[in-house]
Amino acid sequence: MSGKYLIWCGTEAPPTELVREYKRTIRLNTFPHHQNNVFLKFENISTKLAQNIPPIAMDMLEVGSYVYCGDQSVSRGGPTWRGDGRDWIRNLTFDIPVRHPEIWNSEGVKAHLIETLGYLSDDHCEFNFRKAQQEIPLELYFDFHEEKPWFDAEGVLLFSGGLDSMAGAIEELVNAERKIVLVSHRPVAKISKRQKDLLQKLANLRTIQGRFLHVPVWVNKDQGLTRDVNQRTRSFLYTMLGASVALMHKLDSIEFYENGIVSTNLPLSGQLVGGRASRSTHPKVLHDLSNLLSQVLGREFRVRNPFFWKTKSDVVKVFKDSQLTELIKLTSSCSSVRAADTLNTHCGVCSQCIERRLATLFNEVGDDDPAEMYRTQLSLDPIDKPRDRTMVESYIRHMMLLESISENEFFRKFGEAHRALGYLGIPCSEAAEKLFELHHRQGGQACAVIQDQIKSNTGNIMRGQLHPKSLLAMIVGRTKAGLDRDSSPKTFPTPLGTQWEDVAMEIVSNNCARIRVKDETHRYTAFDMGFGDGRKTDVLNKQWDLLLDFAEGDGVLSWDSLRAKAGAYKRVYLLKKTLRAFFGIQGSPIRSYKKGIGYVTRFSIRDLSYGDS
Repeated sequence: MSGKYLIWCGTEAPPTELVREYKRTIRLNTFPHHQNNVFLKFENISTKLAQNIPPIAMDMLEVGSYVYCGDQSVSRGGPTWRGDGRDWIRNLTFDIPVRHPEIWNSEGVKAHLIETLGYLSDDHCEFNFRKAQQEIPLELYFDFHEEKPWFDAEGVLLFSGGLDSMAGAIEELVNAERKIVLVSHRPVAKISKRQKDLLQKLANLRTIQGRFLHVPVWVNKDQGLTRDVNQRTRSFLYTMLGASVALMHKLDSIEFYENGIVSTNLPLSGQLVGGRASRSTHPKVLHDLSNLLSQVLGREFRVRNPFFWKTKSDVVKVFKDSQLTELIKLTSSCSSVRAADTLNTHCGVCSQCIERRLATLFNEVGDDDPAEMYRTQLSLDPIDKPRDRTMVESYIRHMMLLESISENEFFRKFGEAHRALGYLGIPCSEAAEKLFELHHRQGGQACAVIQDQIKSNTGNIMRGQLHPKSLLAMIVGRTKAGLDRDSSPKTFPTPLGTQWEDVAMEIVSNNCARIRVKDETHRYTAFDMGFGDGRKTDVLNKQWDLLLDFAEGDGVLSWDSLRAKAGAYKRVYLLKKTLRAFFGIQGSPIRSYKKGIGYVTRFSIRDLSYGDS
């Protein structure tokens, strides 16, 4: 930490002797008409609802706004992370006027604030709360609507206008048929317009008319204050905004809807570590926010993520199942909001854009997520900037790894994954298995789209017509070079005395299997098991296809099978040979052919590549 910074909040000036203790003092003020440089404004609030705003909720609004704006007022070293990241972790002291200093200065509240923001932002934060000297009139923060009727809400959902939060709104409004308040943070006008367009489309749906209230909240600051744009504390601001609205409606919980891949947010590469891999909705963060608000309010308050066990493709399936895929194109997922224009609303090369496009293609709803929305279109467009190429290649490499990695290897490689296990509300052993399955499913879904893209562009690949800087050229080039796979077959650590009947095999994707033998459970790719075509480094042999046929038949390959009719004897013989070499078990793994039945495996095998419901 290269220095201490004082974030002094409110209208009055900080004491001179206090300022001398810090490298720099940043002054923030939300009080309109008193030279304020932080702007806080609620829209769509009824006069009756305003009567239910407790003073502690006003404190929460200001604390959230000050932390969010203060976070962006101190540089972390810029986009180049200069000095090997010496400025990444900052030492910030917030001095904030509040209406209830006895609550905010309590040992429990301060401890939870420091713990929550420390993990969320990677900073060391300290807090001092002083008694507010003057009350800010409500009308300066709230844009009241006299004609607005009372809205009897059943839930509060934090709504960004992205795919996940929109799918969450569909879950609440269409599937659960609940009345909900959608709370949005609007930092810039461009985001405001997109949210309005999306919500207007939602409001026009007959099935949900009158069952939601949108409360947009403007929180931004003078442009000259911005020294950092990472926004690590935005979810803290969102929580304070949403919790304040929940208090007005006498509710004790709020929901973030975010897929579990983003919430866990494992680093794509060694360049994305610590706070650089954002933890906005990480299970620990939501747990800590719940504890913080419970301490502040003196009663239990929960911050939840109902989508944690979904991948991005699972989220898109919510639109598809509800027959509302036309809403997809109105949502925004790109991290480069300021660079977007009317036609190209998404950059196409940030991890959010790649993940979104793969998810819509996986669900075969690409027409509702038009390719022209992306400045750089997936697969074929050249990716010119080296930084963008690094991001795209890292993301695809990460997905390929998730599809093929074993559970033990997953937790060895991604130590960050362990941090989520204690905050998922289930036993750690069960959480570990489910967390691995979530990421493996994400990898399989992404790789299925990549394989389909390769298949669809076979002609361009064979004719050498791919742009050398395109995503497909990267993938095909790396596959040909064998950069991502050790082609030598592995062997299963089979315990002594094992019989074929002790082996249980589950096909979990089109080139990967999970295998259990007694107390040993491991995951292997088809190449690991020896099913690679010896003539081609990136092709599986026909024996793997035969094993998939057995899996589809739960271990039985009948005479009625097309492949059983066409030279099956030799292929079964070669399959037996490959399995014996992999497991090291003597005897035949497949029973001899019987008329009227066909071939039957001595081991159990089933196909889970489409899920185990």
